[in-house]
Amino acid sequence: MTQASEKFTVDVDKMTQAVEDLTIKLITIEGNGDADAAAAFLQEYSYISPDLQAFLDKANATVPVEFVPSFSVASVPSGTPTTEAPATDASITSTAATSATGPIPLADAIADMEPQAVWQNFYDLTQVPRPSHHEEQATAFLSNSGEQLGLETTVNDVGDVIIRKPGSPGFEDAPTVILQGHMDMVAQKTPDSDHDFETDPIEAYVEDGWVHAISTTLGADDGIGVAIAMAILQDDSLVHPPLEAVFTTNEEDGFTGINGLDSSDLQASTLHQHRLGRGGSFCISSAVASILMP
Repeated sequence: MTQASEKFTVDVDKMTQAVEDLTIKLITIEGNGDADAAAAFLQEYSYISPDLQAFLDKANATVPVEFVPSFSVASVPSGTPTTEAPATDASITSTAATSATGPIPLADAIADMEPQAVWQNFYDLTQVPRPSHHEEQATAFLSNSGEQLGLETTVNDVGDVIIRKPGSPGFEDAPTVILQGHMDMVAQKTPDSDHDFETDPIEAYVEDGWVHAISTTLGADDGIGVAIAMAILQDDSLVHPPLEAVFTTNEEDGFTGINGLDSSDLQASTLHQHRLGRGGSFCISSAVASILMP
């Protein structure tokens, strides 16, 4: 950035290589589950120089915002204080959701949550055991869901599920779009928990506007992404191009699902990967997209 013009210049060749190097570093840290490397990464890259911060502040104050997405959940009074445990996926608490004025079981809170179809789908997924390497029940659940909707549904040798929905009237011949998410979840629990991730459902609840799980990881990565894709497939009022929902296995520990997916089986040239993140945010590139559509 030059101070006089307050404009940035980009060396495309250097930027391309930097993005590739950074992607490899991030995926390696995630694949290895290396907490120390993750902390070192944040320490190295989280710094924002005063000049850049001043520019960002000016941009935030002057660039028009057309809309601000807002996804609310049930408003729940604070209950008994909980003891937080280390988490790799979402909030973990070792306090049961039993107070009438405190935490509310997710199943009971859905009626007051929006988008309701997304949260209903997410709750349904919490009832399906799906730790990495043991996604058989999730594969069956998702394939059954596609078939019940009357949509073309296929399952490959590694348990990936592909569900196709034709485009809306007038958009039948539009380019196909992939909606992608992974069905497995990180399986972590508190030391005192006897939860069996291969057989037991997740006990999810809502408190202070957040969804948590009792003594285990929640599975929002990537359960919420799968739930969004399912809601899109279920909603016949939406106007959309032809869709391919691609639900892959074992993203968290080895990428078995994505590596076992034959890209020649896919019809799309555009991919939307639904991941845990900030509502209304979009990433214009992803590691999965580079594997599916190099």
